[in-house]
Amino acid sequence: VYLGTVPDFTDSLAGVLFEDVVTGSPAEAAGLRAGDRLLLLNDQKVEDLRGYSELLKELKPGETVRLQIVRGTETLEFEVILGER
Repeated sequence: VYLGTVPDFTDSLAGVLFEDVVTGSPAEAAGLRAGDRLLLLNDQKVEDLRGYSELLKELKPGETVRLQIVRGTETLEFEVILGER
């Protein structure tokens, strides 16, 4: 599946920090931005990049997923329709 986020590989805090969002990607269409931190994917806690990758492997292109994101001091929720690589 394809979401269109670029993780910050140097970040060690809980969740996944997005270093960038790819132009024209499902993530950009949903309103995600660089600097957002992913905490939940379909109500499942995202501990780190490895956990995020494992959760994505369970999904299929065309599925709609719910993401809980921290942006600054706000906690936001997004729905994203996954693309295909």
